[in-house]
Amino acid sequence: GLPLGLFDDIYSGQPFGSGILLWSLTAMAFDALDHRMPFRSFALDWVLTGLALALYLAASLAIANMAGGKAALALIVPQLLVGVLLYPLCCRLVARFDRFRLLPIVDLG
Repeated sequence: GLPLGLFDDIYSGQPFGSGILLWSLTAMAFDALDHRMPFRSFALDWVLTGLALALYLAASLAIANMAGGKAALALIVPQLLVGVLLYPLCCRLVARFDRFRLLPIVDLG
Protein backbone atom coordinates (compact mmCIF):
# COMPACT_ATOMS: atom_id res chain seq x y z
CA GLY A 1 0.00 0.00 0.00
CA LEU A 2 0.82 3.63 -0.21
CA PRO A 3 2.48 5.02 2.95
CA LEU A 4 0.27 7.44 4.86
CA GLY A 5 2.69 10.36 4.53
CA LEU A 6 2.97 9.94 0.76
CA PHE A 7 -0.81 9.75 0.41
CA ASP A 8 -1.03 12.92 2.50
CA ASP A 9 1.44 14.67 0.19
CA ILE A 10 -0.38 13.62 -2.97
CA TYR A 11 -3.84 14.49 -1.63
CA SER A 12 -2.92 17.85 -0.08
CA GLY A 13 -0.48 19.02 -2.74
CA GLN A 14 2.44 19.40 -0.33
CA PRO A 15 6.03 18.82 -1.42
CA PHE A 16 6.92 15.13 -1.31
CA GLY A 17 8.37 14.10 2.03
CA SER A 18 6.73 16.77 4.14
CA GLY A 19 3.85 14.50 5.17
CA ILE A 20 6.22 11.71 6.17
CA LEU A 21 8.35 14.17 8.14
CA LEU A 22 5.38 15.69 9.95
CA TRP A 23 3.69 12.32 10.66
CA SER A 24 6.99 11.02 12.07
CA LEU A 25 7.49 14.09 14.27
CA THR A 26 3.91 13.83 15.53
CA ALA A 27 4.33 10.12 16.33
CA MET A 28 7.60 10.79 18.18
CA ALA A 29 5.94 13.59 20.18
CA PHE A 30 3.12 11.27 21.26
CA ASP A 31 5.65 8.55 22.13
CA ALA A 32 7.55 10.99 24.34
CA LEU A 33 4.26 12.09 25.89
CA ASP A 34 3.34 8.46 26.65
CA HIS A 35 6.59 8.04 28.55
CA ARG A 36 6.01 11.20 30.62
CA MET A 37 2.27 10.77 31.23
CA PRO A 38 1.28 7.09 30.93
CA PHE A 39 -2.08 7.55 32.68
CA ARG A 40 -4.28 10.20 31.09
CA SER A 41 -8.00 10.80 30.92
CA PHE A 42 -10.02 10.66 27.72
CA ALA A 43 -10.62 14.43 27.90
CA LEU A 44 -6.88 15.14 28.13
CA ASP A 45 -6.20 12.78 25.22
CA TRP A 46 -8.87 14.61 23.22
CA VAL A 47 -7.30 18.01 23.97
CA LEU A 48 -3.77 16.80 23.20
CA THR A 49 -4.93 15.21 19.95
CA GLY A 50 -6.67 18.43 18.95
CA LEU A 51 -3.52 20.41 19.72
CA ALA A 52 -1.37 17.96 17.74
CA LEU A 53 -3.80 18.13 14.83
CA ALA A 54 -3.75 21.93 14.87
CA LEU A 55 0.06 22.00 14.92
CA TYR A 56 0.28 19.38 12.17
CA LEU A 57 -2.16 21.23 9.90
CA ALA A 58 -0.46 24.58 10.52
CA ALA A 59 2.97 23.09 9.77
CA SER A 60 1.59 21.44 6.60
CA LEU A 61 0.14 24.76 5.50
CA ALA A 62 3.42 26.56 6.22
CA ILE A 63 5.41 24.02 4.19
CA ALA A 64 2.94 24.21 1.30
CA ASN A 65 3.10 28.02 1.37
CA MET A 66 6.92 27.96 1.42
CA ALA A 67 6.80 25.77 -1.65
CA GLY A 68 4.77 28.36 -3.54
CA GLY A 69 1.23 28.00 -2.25
CA LYS A 70 -0.85 30.95 -1.18
CA ALA A 71 -3.39 29.55 1.30
CA ALA A 72 -4.65 31.38 4.37
CA LEU A 73 -4.56 29.91 7.87
CA ALA A 74 -8.38 30.08 8.02
CA LEU A 75 -8.47 27.40 5.32
CA ILE A 76 -7.55 24.66 7.82
CA VAL A 77 -10.21 25.58 10.41
CA PRO A 78 -13.00 23.34 8.98
CA GLN A 79 -10.63 20.37 8.70
CA LEU A 80 -9.44 20.97 12.26
CA LEU A 81 -12.99 21.15 13.61
CA VAL A 82 -14.06 17.98 11.82
CA GLY A 83 -10.94 16.17 13.05
CA VAL A 84 -11.46 17.22 16.66
CA LEU A 85 -15.17 16.41 16.62
CA LEU A 86 -14.59 12.96 15.06
CA TYR A 87 -12.02 11.97 17.68
CA PRO A 88 -14.51 10.13 19.97
CA LEU A 89 -15.93 8.20 17.01
CA CYS A 90 -12.43 7.18 15.93
CA CYS A 91 -11.65 6.03 19.47
CA ARG A 92 -14.76 3.86 19.52
CA LEU A 93 -13.86 2.37 16.15
CA VAL A 94 -10.32 1.57 17.27
CA ALA A 95 -11.68 0.02 20.49
CA ARG A 96 -14.00 -2.23 18.45
CA PHE A 97 -11.17 -3.34 16.19
CA ASP A 98 -8.99 -3.97 19.23
CA ARG A 99 -11.72 -5.99 20.92
CA PHE A 100 -12.06 -8.08 17.75
CA ARG A 101 -8.28 -8.50 17.58
CA LEU A 102 -8.19 -9.80 21.14
CA LEU A 103 -10.87 -12.46 20.62
CA PRO A 104 -9.50 -15.95 21.28
CA ILE A 105 -8.93 -18.07 18.21
CA VAL A 106 -10.95 -21.27 18.34
CA ASP A 107 -9.39 -24.36 16.77
CA LEU A 108 -12.16 -26.20 14.91
CA GLY A 109 -9.89 -28.97 13.72
